[in-house]
Amino acid sequence: MKLTKQDLAVLKILVEKELEHVERDGEKMVIVNAPFISKVAEDDSDLNFLKSMEKYKEFLKELNKRL
Repeated sequence: MKLTKQDLAVLKILVEKELEHVERDGEKMVIVNAPFISKVAEDDSDLNFLKSMEKYKEFLKELNKRL
């Protein structure tokens, strides 16, 4: 599946909003390696970016750059 320009634009906005939220309220958030996320990631039960808030922020920043 290839994403369209519109798909990428929307995804970029969503990633930026999530990053904004994490930076503003990150200390209140809990990182959980949820089963439904693992299923989306092809049964990878150990998603590295869900191990800490800092790793999650870095993941979002890198994803945003690639978009």
